[in-house]
Amino acid sequence: MSTSRVYPHGPGLMVDEDDVRGLRERVGADAPRLPLAAPVLDEAAAREAARSAVADLVDERAMDQVLAQIKGDGLRLTGPGGFLSELVKAVLERGLAAELTEHLGYDKHDVAGKGSGNSRNGSTPKTVQTEVGPIDVRVPRDRAGTFTPVMLPKNARRLGGLSDVVISL
Repeated sequence: MSTSRVYPHGPGLMVDEDDVRGLRERVGADAPRLPLAAPVLDEAAAREAARSAVADLVDERAMDQVLAQIKGDGLRLTGPGGFLSELVKAVLERGLAAELTEHLGYDKHDVAGKGSGNSRNGSTPKTVQTEVGPIDVRVPRDRAGTFTPVMLPKNARRLGGLSDVVISL
């Protein structure tokens, strides 16, 4: 019997490979899935990891200011142009930029990229349907056309569990 680590940022939660295989069969893991919609083996551990990540990112005063804007100034929480949509867009674009940096092997504006044969080449617009509404994302590209994003694969128009909901209908 072999085991897999499924919770990389804390105590090693070990799961039997047969359990993982069974879960993959139940959720159709052979079909392409986005990393943001990966199957969750331990809901409580996933929830705690998400809470910890958010707590590390969010300053309480900044959150209070955002909530005051939502309450008083009419800032929308969801939907096109809403706070959550813009937050998801920022996370996606930052993740895509990091993927391109990893693909190219050098940071943006790094002299190591000069004469490397491949470099950043702007971005293309893409609208993605998410649980918080449609989001317009700028997907970076490289000159050689060899960059294939993992976070938001080519031709994917739905992000996260929204694909699962549509398929189940």
